[in-house]
Amino acid sequence: MRLATPRIGTSLVVILLLRAAVAAAALPSPPNCTVDHVIIGSYSPDGATSGVGPCAPSALAGFDVYVRDFNNLPIAGSVVSIVFAGTGTSVRPYLNQWPQPGVSVNCAQHQLNVTTDVNGHARFVPRFGRYGESPVVPVYADGVFLRNIEARSADYDCDGRVSVADLGVFSGDYLDPVGVHRRSDFDDCPGMTIADLSFFAQQYLASLGGPIEPVCP
Repeated sequence: MRLATPRIGTSLVVILLLRAAVAAAALPSPPNCTVDHVIIGSYSPDGATSGVGPCAPSALAGFDVYVRDFNNLPIAGSVVSIVFAGTGTSVRPYLNQWPQPGVSVNCAQHQLNVTTDVNGHARFVPRFGRYGESPVVPVYADGVFLRNIEARSADYDCDGRVSVADLGVFSGDYLDPVGVHRRSDFDDCPGMTIADLSFFAQQYLASLGGPIEPVCP
């Protein structure tokens, strides 16, 4: 019996380590996750282009998060959350997040949630007002902090539409010969360009054709 005791102890340690590894595998690992650096509000179902950094070659339309575990394997069914409350940005989501299915809104936290697919991918085409020009908006996966990001929207005053007042703000930023206005950088490449003007015009025209959207209080 004495000779068997070390073997039992070793087996128990191995079992515990295996259980710990399995448990860790189900948790998001921030270093292995990929998160776009800015979220840009859009009326268009295609969304604005953003990537892991400004003007990233891999940038795609929409805001993308890929959730992986410590083995670098994708986690399906992970809930990705973007929380605007408490960031000092005054960003507030619209109640209606159409036309994208699967987005839930938590108005109390000014929060958007999307569940990852089988590839661990969550894609947002968000609708919200106001902006944050520095990376202060946290992104979580299953409650695990992944990254702070910036936020931009053509609805600068968050009144549920892109109006003449917003056009005035954008025009001032666009025509400023020396200023750097990240809030109006809608193509996610440094500097104010015709691409930013094109995106704002698209948002303005889309808003003219629709109702004023209800906004989270």
